[in-house]
Amino acid sequence: MFESTSIERPFPGAAIDVSPEQWDQEIKAEPSRTLMLALEEVATFQLRQGFTASRLGVGMADGVKHKLLWLPNAHSKTMLAEALGARLAFR
Repeated sequence: MFESTSIERPFPGAAIDVSPEQWDQEIKAEPSRTLMLALEEVATFQLRQGFTASRLGVGMADGVKHKLLWLPNAHSKTMLAEALGARLAFR
């Protein structure tokens, strides 16, 4: 179970607002839950949006694949399309 060291949550998995400083501290406190991918090492992106979850499939140049999951929201597709441009495939 994820135990936060710096941010109080009313219950596990609760959505909360955090400052950039708190975010940095939280990420550094839980390195095993952090995945950092260098954009220049990514070969493909594939976005799938569902009713209960959205998924970004990331294919690395060395053949390793990652799946990033989150609850769907109105802005994720737009933000990903702006950030990744023509590299993003929709499914």
